[in-house]
Amino acid sequence: ESDRCDLKPGLYVYAAQLWSLIGLKTETKIVYKVAHSQDKEMLPDDISEALITQVSREGKSKPNAINLIKNITPVMTAYSQCDRYLEESFDRAASEFETENNNRCDIQQQSAQDYANRRKQELEERIAKFKAENHLQMIPATEGLLNKVNRELEIKKRAIAAKREVNLDLVQLAAGIIFVK
Repeated sequence: ESDRCDLKPGLYVYAAQLWSLIGLKTETKIVYKVAHSQDKEMLPDDISEALITQVSREGKSKPNAINLIKNITPVMTAYSQCDRYLEESFDRAASEFETENNNRCDIQQQSAQDYANRRKQELEERIAKFKAENHLQMIPATEGLLNKVNRELEIKKRAIAAKREVNLDLVQLAAGIIFVK
């Protein structure tokens, strides 16, 4: 194993979390962090993910692994470090997601408003033309279309406002120890 991931031998600790970020769009991802239990060196995110993937496919389970560890304190310290790193990363990702979500909502709202304004202008011009040509029987139907544009805009605005509220969720999926020879 250590040859393929280029790791020094020893005990490694990992933490895995599931992140769900839901707003105008939805992002769901599993994130990993691995640290060496003795020197507390954390592996880069991509190496952490690759190691966990490799170990889940090719690793061998060690029942009662706790009995193979002489001093659990460094292991727990490394786990806390991994967990804290992932939680701080989640906070950053959540902040970026909220900012991006607000920007997307602003763009959608402006687009809906622009469309409604163009449509209203067309209908108001049509009403003015009907009045000028004395086609008064067409005005109520066109006014109905104008009211429909206003109702649809309000519905779109409410839907966008609901999507401004983001739902952020972090679930601890797994934690464990990897023995690298």
